[in-house]
Order: sequence, then C-alpha cells, then structure tokens
Amino acid sequence: MNAEKTGNFICELRKAKNLTQRQLSDMLGVSDKAISRWETGKGFPEISIMEDLARVLDVSIAELLKGEAIKDETSSKEIIDITDDSYNIFKTFIKKERLKLFGSGFIFGLILIVISLTHLFSPIYFDNPSEIVRIEKLNDSLVAVLDEKVAGYDIDSSTMDNDKYIFISCYKTKWYELFANKQEKIISLAKTSDVGFVSYYPSLDEDNKTIYSNGKTMNGGSSDTTKTHL
Repeated sequence: MNAEKTGNFICELRKAKNLTQRQLSDMLGVSDKAISRWETGKGFPEISIMEDLARVLDVSIAELLKGEAIKDETSSKEIIDITDDSYNIFKTFIKKERLKLFGSGFIFGLILIVISLTHLFSPIYFDNPSEIVRIEKLNDSLVAVLDEKVAGYDIDSSTMDNDKYIFISCYKTKWYELFANKQEKIISLAKTSDVGFVSYYPSLDEDNKTIYSNGKTMNGGSSDTTKTHL
C-alpha cells in the first residue's frame, strides 16, 4: 500500500467528477484539510470512511487501497497484496479505537474519583449547636468542647467595647463518619475574663445563635460554666 499513490488516485477521481476538496469533504463529513492530506500522501483515509469514499468516487475499496483501477484479470499476488493492506489498515483502526476507549474510560474514571472524593470530604455544617458543642471553663480559660460527631470547625473573633466576640461553626464529612477515629475535641477560645459572647453559625434560619454570654451559656452547652471538663 502506497499512501502517495492512493492519494494521487483519489485526486484524479475527484477531479474527474468535478468535485472540489471542500465538496468531497462535505459529502464524507470530514474536513477539507483531511482530503488535502490524503491527496498529498501525508495521510490515509480511516477504514471507517473507506466505504463512503469508494461509493462517492465510484470505485471499489480494493482499488482505493491499490491506488489504481483494477482490471478484470487480477493476479493472485495483487489480491494477496490488497488483502494484506486491508488487514494492516484494519489493525491500525482497531488499535486507534482501543486507545480512544482507554482514554475515554480513564477520563470517566478520573471524573468519578474526583466526584467521590469531593463528596467524601465536603463539609456538612451542623445547624443545632446544642447537639455538638459545649462552652466550659477550664481554669481561667474558656473552652469549646466539640462532640465526637464533629470532623472540623471554623473559629473567628472580633473585639468590641473591650469584649471579645467569638464565632464558631462545626461540620462533619462523610469520610470522617466512615473512617475516622472519633473523639471529643477541646478547643481553647480565650481567657474567660476577655470573652463577652460566643456565637454559633450557621443556624437553620441563617442567624447566629448565642451560646455563651457574659459568663452564662445558652442554646445548649453546660449550664454550669464553672465546670471543668477534664
């Protein structure tokens, strides 16, 4: 099989039918650049398009492979050569299709892994602080005791009128629920004398919930703020 010979043959047949490269490409559903590559011997038609190309040019697939018209009397050697060329093209086509399938499967698998990991590690915030956080005193410090269901937390603070305002939120993850070694967490917030308010967010109604105010806890937590957890 000679790509240049086949390309010249395609070019001759196209011109004999008064077709431009663009017209032929439109009939076959390929780009005109593909036609140009075939005709210059820089490429070869895919096996999946050979039948349509042969039909449009009024020749047989065997003649396209041979690069010339086949006479009524064809030698056995020519038949063997054409058969071998067909077999080689078919093998190339199958190899390309396998690579495409492998590439598609790899990308699909990668997408599934990313989606699964995102689902496993995405934070799911608790709405009700009474179930997962207590505010207690530990010596002269104020601490938050987080339930074992809590995978992680966010803490922010601000100061107003010499009082520290602390904001805390807690979340869980599917990964933590399934695989983590669960245990309570004790988080130091600040000196008790410095803290005016501790608020939990977000809540179901999207408003902060005050869980500690001027030495008293509310909305869950230990009612006795002098209690030492340890």
